[in-house]
Parts: sequence; C-alpha cells; structure tokens
Amino acid sequence: MRNVSLTRRFVGLSVLLMLWVVSVGAAIRATIDTDEHLATPVPHRYVHGVIADDAKFQLALPDNWNGKLVIFSRGFSGTELTPGAFKTTALEKGYAFAASDEGWNRLTIAKEPEDSYYESRQRIRELTLYAQQVLTTHYKKKASRTLMMGGSNGGHHAKWLVESYPDLMTAVLPATDSTRK
Repeated sequence: MRNVSLTRRFVGLSVLLMLWVVSVGAAIRATIDTDEHLATPVPHRYVHGVIADDAKFQLALPDNWNGKLVIFSRGFSGTELTPGAFKTTALEKGYAFAASDEGWNRLTIAKEPEDSYYESRQRIRELTLYAQQVLTTHYKKKASRTLMMGGSNGGHHAKWLVESYPDLMTAVLPATDSTRK
C-alpha cells in the first residue's frame, strides 16, 4: 500500500513539473517572412510569418504604443490579413495588434472539422504568447493588458479561449450568437 502511495505522489509531482516546465520555459518560435516599418495608418513595425508549421500571422507594433495588446480572431471566411477596421482602429489608438489564420481555411475545415476548434484555440494561444514575447523584446516591457476580439466564428474562438486559458487575456469581446446562450 505504501509503495502505491509513493508511486502516485511521484507520478503526480512529475506531471506538475512537466506542466510547469512547458508553461514557463517554452518560447514560441516563428518563421518570419516580412519585418518592415510602415507609415500607414500610423507609423508601426509590421511582422508577418508562420507559427508552428502552418499558422500564418501578422503583428503590428505602433511607434506610439499605449502598452496594450489586441488579439483578433477572424470569422470563418477570413485570414490573418482580413481584420477589417479592427487593425486600423487599434493602431490609431496605440494598441499593438496580432491576428492569425489559425492554421486552417475553408478547405481544411471542410475536410477536418473535428480538429479545427481545438486547433484554433491552440494557435491563438501560441499567437498570444508569441506576440507577448515580441512586445517584451521590442518595447523592453510587457503589455499591461491583453485584449481579444472576434466576430462570427472568431467570437466563438474568443469565448472558448478565455474559458480554456482564463489567465491569458485581460478581457475578451466575443461578437457572435453564442454569447446569447
């Protein structure tokens, strides 16, 4: 009986240690294909690339940063390059901005719908952690707040992400029918 108890404790401590190492020590890596300074809509550094092996993303880091980060989750039809006026408005107000295609598009979700929502949460989490890393390096300080917004399918992602990782975001704005339930 005593050996079983010690084994359970050892396994429990090992799992906790693994989770701690993964959450603390793992830096998100990206392959960058564009890193340039743009003048419009306001002066900002623009970074585009791929996180993991398939999630395209963009980051926009305004010269006049207000210390906050906005994560945008697209709808069913969008990509990392289709945030509408959200990116422009965020930059004009001094927010750093990040968006991702979350590693899927209409064709991949039609073929593999069971993986897409879980994968989207993982990819947005990776995007958020990566954006926070870049902000700390670029501005020499962490974001004081991380906000997330999403419309339509992106609203579902915002809701599910905050449910799955409540400490990752300061606030979310999920604009979707799921918020009425």
